[in-house]
Amino acid sequence: MAGRADGNITSSTEANKLVIKYPQLAIVPDGGKNPAFLAMMVPKGDTKWNDYVNKWIKDKKSSGFFTKLLAKYNLKSL
Repeated sequence: MAGRADGNITSSTEANKLVIKYPQLAIVPDGGKNPAFLAMMVPKGDTKWNDYVNKWIKDKKSSGFFTKLLAKYNLKSL
């Protein structure tokens, strides 16, 4: 890594929002591939931030947050 980014998050959720906002865009079907996993980069050695992110994900999973998002936007996976 070149060290020029603090972080990056990507998902199909953003694409779904964009095609709603910009009807001229389209999502190309992925041919039935397995769902993509989300990732968030954190600086090496920053255990405090890494622990915070991991706890946030765990809390959101246990609260049903991600399941509700899937239902709300009619998605198969995030």
